[in-house]
Amino acid sequence: MAEGRMLKRVITTSPRLAALKNDTHRLIYTWLIPFLDVEGRCDGDPRIVKGMVAPLLDHVTPKLIEGALQDMERNGLVVLYEASGKKCLSLERFEINQTNLRKDRESPSKIPPIPSTRRPIKKDIYDKLWNDFNSSGHICPVCQKQGEKRRNTYVVDGYVPFEIDHIVALSKGGQDAVENLHIICRTCNRSKGNSAGLTLDELWMNSRLTPDELPPNIIKENIREENIREDMEAPPFPLPEKSTQKSTIPTWIEKTAWDGFVEMRKKIRKPLTERAQALAIKKLEQHRNRGHDPNAILDQSTLNGWQDLYELKPNQGGQRNGKPNTNFRDEKRTALHQQVADEAKRINEEYERALAEQAANQAEGEP
Repeated sequence: MAEGRMLKRVITTSPRLAALKNDTHRLIYTWLIPFLDVEGRCDGDPRIVKGMVAPLLDHVTPKLIEGALQDMERNGLVVLYEASGKKCLSLERFEINQTNLRKDRESPSKIPPIPSTRRPIKKDIYDKLWNDFNSSGHICPVCQKQGEKRRNTYVVDGYVPFEIDHIVALSKGGQDAVENLHIICRTCNRSKGNSAGLTLDELWMNSRLTPDELPPNIIKENIREENIREDMEAPPFPLPEKSTQKSTIPTWIEKTAWDGFVEMRKKIRKPLTERAQALAIKKLEQHRNRGHDPNAILDQSTLNGWQDLYELKPNQGGQRNGKPNTNFRDEKRTALHQQVADEAKRINEEYERALAEQAANQAEGEP
């Protein structure tokens, strides 16, 4: 496990964190983050959590830790669950906030994942639930709060989503029937316990509807393929589509020079995006128009581990990796020879013209 985790400045404007009961709960939440494993999980036993985050603070008791964890779960910050007879904790949106997470450099998680309780919802049940939710004015039947539209879903209190809840829990013999299902906000669902835990987004994914059967309010681009893991958390908002457009490498850039630069950027953990590649090619073209060899510039940056592409130094005018670049040198030499030849021709023409004028003047002066 890593020695620590990233804590972004946006945490200070988090509505969920601000909704916690007191500053002690907020402090425990922030102190908990460095102890999370590569999957954002840790032991959920309050006694163990107390030993991790506050081993020297006697007034922070396991009972206080337990109340803080329950407060975090009610506000959608963590998920508390049991797996393999062990209490566990999973942080919500862990990978989204840990942008520098390198799973290939950390040990695998020893904490079991959240047990999957999600079940596919039949289309006729989905239609009935959705129609009832629309007819109610998007109101939570428990707390009576009205949902606000947020792109392709509804939320209360600015961020709390709605979920599908079993009135009689499955563990107590409840069924996936329309009479036993309703849509309530996550706060009410988490405080109730024994819930299905399906958000509206997850309901749409698990309903297994074809694109033609989707209601018009759903953004079809956000519906994932059928082979998605049923225990995967749905994104709260649509994710931007990845660009499929590839940057075309001009013929005047050698493949070996370009590939070497791209590989170097990967090694220093600054890989080139599609946009960055296009900008790099544009910059190389500008250097080329000013008389610099673009391939020598690429090799210069690769050799020195530079992120950017700079003009060649004066003593490197036509060299690549310390060796003369024959093509570039020949072009310069040819241009210089042509310039000298043109200047010599001009001087010779002026000299001959002066001799002709002198001879003419002498001829006019003779008797």
